[in-house]
Parts: sequence; C-alpha cells; structure tokens
Amino acid sequence: MVDLRQLESHLWEAANILRGPVDAADFNPACGTGGMLIEAIHHVK
Repeated sequence: MVDLRQLESHLWEAANILRGPVDAADFNPACGTGGMLIEAIHHVK
C-alpha cells in the first residue's frame, strides 16, 4: 500500500520528468503541470 506522502513524491517526480527543465522566471504554480498536480493532490486528501 502506498501512503499519501509516497504518492505525492512519485507524482512530483513524474511531473518533473514530463515537464523537463523549467526556468524559474517562467514557473507559475497556478497553471500547467504543477497546478494540475497540486489540485489532484488536494482532491486525494
């Protein structure tokens, strides 16, 4: 069984692989993969 912390860790790692390198100036957590991932995690809780 996977606990929530492990799931979050795996999802973040997968998102980082899919997203690829990101320039800090371009990062906006309210949109794109990061925003969708955060929303998905909040629905799990």
